[in-house]
Amino acid sequence: MQSLQNLKVIIVGAGEVGVNVARRLSEHSEIEIVLIESSEVRSALIRDHVNCRHVKGSGLEVETLLRAGLLSCDLFYAVTDADEVNLMACQLAEEIVRRAVAKQGLNQDDELDEEHTQRETQPSEGQPKTSIQALSESGRLSLFARVRSEALIDHLHHLFTSVNVILPERTCNRKVDELLHYHQLFDVIELESNQLKLYGIKVDPSAEAVGKSLLELTQGQEITIAAIARRKRDVRRGRELIIPRAEDRIGADDELYIATTPKHFSEHYHLFSPSEHDGIDQQPLVIAGESVIAHRIFQRLARKRSRGDHDDRGDEHEQARHRSIAMILNSSEQAEIIESADPHGGATIVTGSITDLEHLRKLGVGPHATLLISSTDEENLVCALLAKELGCRRILIINNREQYANLIGQLGFDGIFSPRQLAANEIVHQTLRLMAKSAYNVSSGDDLEVRSFVVSESSPFLDVKLRDLSSLGFPREHAIIAALRQRDSKSHEVPTGESVLSEGATLYIVAPSGDFHRINHLFGKRKSWFRFW
Repeated sequence: MQSLQNLKVIIVGAGEVGVNVARRLSEHSEIEIVLIESSEVRSALIRDHVNCRHVKGSGLEVETLLRAGLLSCDLFYAVTDADEVNLMACQLAEEIVRRAVAKQGLNQDDELDEEHTQRETQPSEGQPKTSIQALSESGRLSLFARVRSEALIDHLHHLFTSVNVILPERTCNRKVDELLHYHQLFDVIELESNQLKLYGIKVDPSAEAVGKSLLELTQGQEITIAAIARRKRDVRRGRELIIPRAEDRIGADDELYIATTPKHFSEHYHLFSPSEHDGIDQQPLVIAGESVIAHRIFQRLARKRSRGDHDDRGDEHEQARHRSIAMILNSSEQAEIIESADPHGGATIVTGSITDLEHLRKLGVGPHATLLISSTDEENLVCALLAKELGCRRILIINNREQYANLIGQLGFDGIFSPRQLAANEIVHQTLRLMAKSAYNVSSGDDLEVRSFVVSESSPFLDVKLRDLSSLGFPREHAIIAALRQRDSKSHEVPTGESVLSEGATLYIVAPSGDFHRINHLFGKRKSWFRFW
């Protein structure tokens, strides 16, 4: 889909996802936002806090959708907490628009339209999978539905061929998988899907990297250390994020953001992990909570243990199946369901409260265990604090509400995930990408950001070597190139000073948030941005 100067977006559902998306998109004057909400009370509560047009009504009513301006809409998001409502709202919107297009005499014959749809179902990375012909500025309408139920997923592509499905729980699962595999990892940011990622990793005090300069670690290697978080002298003030220079040295307990591919991260992970492996892969894993995500993670790990499967991460990852797995649930009915997913009985399943200290102790929660918590936010916090009392150092929390994120971070817990936040991230990313400046907010912090820019044919940086950028106004003292992707290629390279910027290349730049006004001016519209924790 072409880059647009203006967009009209309709959001169905003013829950946490819908409000978060509307608030963040409202910062962009080029986007007209309409928020549909059936609850007058809910709508009144957010009206003064979200700068957009509010329409009271149901996303399943034709009159409401027309009143919201569906016929001139470019992007339609159904993000209520009910999967069936989201899917049916998209289907209704599609039918309304198709009839309007047919009435205008703008529709093509069925065979051509089907051919066009099939072509758009194989998009470039990050683009909507499919769209329909419409009367909007772009001439196309893209439909998105938030779906949480795994049972529906296998049928969606056949039943709702024009709907792009947002699956935040799956994204959450992928993050959890990586954090469980890499013990020092605390965050993963997908810059280019599975091709390029930004890994947040804690440096172990005994790691090989401690004391080495960035130049020593990265020279000739396919990794870039994009940022370092270090404790301030006044420990009560937490950490500060800095953009490192080549001569900076890695310190014990530093937190690094490393830009690289999954393959290269796996090859270099040992540099930052304990010098003595000390049985990390065999350390017990305890899952506390009855959320759908917790169930899926347990079932997947239980199957791996029973099959002894190898995956694409190699033999080292295969050791993870040997670690003991335990799960604690409140409901005996849920415990029976979970037990059926572990026919070989390799895992321990206990019924009881996740806020019971003795239950946690008996299941092995302690200094050498990993605890994954996924219940209500209040129970998550209590459980995490109790685990901390037992000496547990590796605590991963799947958080639900954004307002708890800062509190959880201040308490020193790892792996803060929110499926709702991930859904909002994906929506904002998809929306702004159509304007060649998409956004993916991954943090509530305001210190550093990663933004990507495409080198156009009119760019002053075209055919310029990276080492010469500063002579053209690039703020070398603040920003660095994080990664480079050449046009029409899925490969990524770690740039050097001799790298030449060709037309269509995508540059990932790390800089303090406040400094990007200069970089934006140099490059024009940004392609995307990612905010650090």
